[in-house]
Amino acid sequence: MFAKLTLVGKPLDDGQKHCARLKSDAVGMIKRKEMLLATAISDWVSDIERHLPALVIDDKPITTKTQLIEGLTGLIVEHLRPIFAEASQDVGNAGQSAEKAKSILAGVDMEIEAIHARARQRLEQFSAGYDREKPWSAERYRVFCSGLQTSISNVADDITSAADEARQRFAAELSGACQAIGGHLAKSLTGFELTTLAGAGTVKDSMSLLLEQLTAAVDALSPVSGTGQLDTAIAAITTLSGQINAEPGISAKLRNDAIEALDTLRTAANQAKSLAAETRILLTKAGALTDETFSDLGAIIAGLTAKAASLVDMLSDKTDGIALLAKAFGDEGFDAIAAAFSTLWPDIAETVDLVSQWLDGKLLKITEPVDFLVASTVERLDLAVEVLVEKLKNTLAGVASVIADVENGFKAAQEALSPEKLLETVVGEKAIKPALQLLLAPIDEDLCENTRRRGGDPRPADRVERHGSDDHPDDQRRHAGRSRGGHSRLQGGV
Repeated sequence: MFAKLTLVGKPLDDGQKHCARLKSDAVGMIKRKEMLLATAISDWVSDIERHLPALVIDDKPITTKTQLIEGLTGLIVEHLRPIFAEASQDVGNAGQSAEKAKSILAGVDMEIEAIHARARQRLEQFSAGYDREKPWSAERYRVFCSGLQTSISNVADDITSAADEARQRFAAELSGACQAIGGHLAKSLTGFELTTLAGAGTVKDSMSLLLEQLTAAVDALSPVSGTGQLDTAIAAITTLSGQINAEPGISAKLRNDAIEALDTLRTAANQAKSLAAETRILLTKAGALTDETFSDLGAIIAGLTAKAASLVDMLSDKTDGIALLAKAFGDEGFDAIAAAFSTLWPDIAETVDLVSQWLDGKLLKITEPVDFLVASTVERLDLAVEVLVEKLKNTLAGVASVIADVENGFKAAQEALSPEKLLETVVGEKAIKPALQLLLAPIDEDLCENTRRRGGDPRPADRVERHGSDDHPDDQRRHAGRSRGGHSRLQGGV
């Protein structure tokens, strides 16, 4: 019945067998219904005297064993029908719970999107309420920063509340058979909060967001301590120049072109180290901006832009020339020198590309301090919410196939347990009826003949059942005698 639960037994995460528990719960539910059916049949049999029918079908007397078996089978089937209907409904509810689990998680996604939209609207309305033409004092900057932070201060709490409500719904609204899925999803929402939004709207946070990429690039090229990409390249250039000068088989033109190119690279790398140090000084100043000194943003950003652009000009457009030299040495059979050229500059080129991307960044284009602050706060909010939404989607994707599998399995079980499918065609025809046939095997097919052989009344059973005060007195006396003899009802004859 549950063969369609193809993913049963596969862990959802952390090695926990949530699906195995799901199958166990589902099968347990069916087993409990099986026990209920056995009890119901036992109760029916124990009260057989009351349940034995008037021996008629469609107002016609039952005169054959076949008719009797059909009548009893129908009565037992009707007695069991509510239990099968309830079992089918319970399984159907379990399948609906699987879909509800997915719906609850999707509702969290929608709520987060709504919280995000409201926060952005508050930020825009707050920013629009400030007159840019008025002078900006240190106090005005401070109040503006405080207002930005207030505009998004409740976002984290709202999202945490949405996650808490979803966890409560998982516990309260899912059926027992689907609690495994609910438990997994509730666990995925634990700690579901915007910790990454802490500090958003402050000058320090906005500057950190702006300078993060450039700072990382400068540290990669020439860190405060240790060896950076430029130092590594300078050392490799020195080693490679020595190898070329020591190799007698290299043609004079190729040797001269290579040494000249390496000298140019060495000069560029040394100059870039000095420029990186100057850039770091400006980065430190930018990172130290406060509400009181925020008006200096424009001058500092202009200096950083100039330094970063110089780095790009100084270190870019070197890879093509290096690649040509590597090919030339390879063509002449100097594979080791060709390989050394190939590994000389790729890391630096990648870092310079990051600096170029920083120069093209949207935040860098905003020179008005308060507008920059608003834009960085909005970007910070967008990034934080994007992380949460992505986490939700990954969680939902992780259980989507399991939920679909559960729905299909429970649907198949519901159809199998429906009274029309299982009770009528299987239980009634293949269980109850054969059992009655075995039980009544000693009785002749002709019930009247069976009664005559045992000394009973040969009349049709319906007339036996309907003796009453309207009968002839002699008939009533005969009926009383047969009643004492135990042959007035079918079970006596049987």
